[in-house]
Amino acid sequence: MKSINEFGIEKSIYHLVVRSHQKMNIIETENEIIDINSIEIVKRNNKTCQFRDKNNSYSYSKSTIFRSFVTTENEIAEEIPINFILDSFKFIESIDYKKYIEPNQCNEIILPLYSEERKIKKIFRVQV
Repeated sequence: MKSINEFGIEKSIYHLVVRSHQKMNIIETENEIIDINSIEIVKRNNKTCQFRDKNNSYSYSKSTIFRSFVTTENEIAEEIPINFILDSFKFIESIDYKKYIEPNQCNEIILPLYSEERKIKKIFRVQV
């Protein structure tokens, strides 16, 4: 496997979206290479492994490494104002889905939704 240096890459930037009150922030942060020499196992079981190096914390599960991000105001590359829908279930019920579906394309739309905040599970079944 080639290292990042062999490809001539000097710096790698990671972009992520962080939702805040009435806005969406696009964050730019350095994508640091995992420092193998400073890895410390934090927690481990038969499905996941949490570890950290001298720069960041990670978890490994299902053949994928996930990095934890701690972001600061200085890393915001773009701030996009957004309006939140207060009652998303009511909004979804108000949509005229027939306007967006070609005739004879489908008979029914099923939207299984879950509200983490309100701990509500709801399945919308819309006949079109």
